[in-house]
Amino acid sequence: MPLALCLLLSSCVTSLKTVQTPGTSLAGKKVFYVERHPEEDWGYHQMIADEMCMMGYTASAGEPYKGPANVDAIVTYDDKWHWDMSPYLLELNLRVLDPKTRSLIVKTRNYRTSLARRNPKTMAQEALRSTFGLPKKLTVWVPSKE
Repeated sequence: MPLALCLLLSSCVTSLKTVQTPGTSLAGKKVFYVERHPEEDWGYHQMIADEMCMMGYTASAGEPYKGPANVDAIVTYDDKWHWDMSPYLLELNLRVLDPKTRSLIVKTRNYRTSLARRNPKTMAQEALRSTFGLPKKLTVWVPSKE
């Protein structure tokens, strides 16, 4: 296979994978706390919490280990950025943890290389929808009758 074709195909890689810990479930969990990543300072934790609220959950965001006591689960994340003519979010890893033991309930990895990149908000939406077992969001265009 020509080198140019290999490079093109490798720059369009996407992967969205969710793995649930056996014996655990998100069923019945409605209140979440998104912990800020220690090295993040631009508000991605709040964006994730806002997206969860848009999905119908109650979510707040803040510093690690300082969330409210009455949450059903804690959400943590790692974001890996890359540069290809401009910075972009290469990988987002979400983890949903038990608030008492901090044991893993479910984890999701959203990975997109340069030519398949999405903005950070869309990456969070995709990962959250997969985490909660929701279908991909479809946008349907309907022409006006005028």
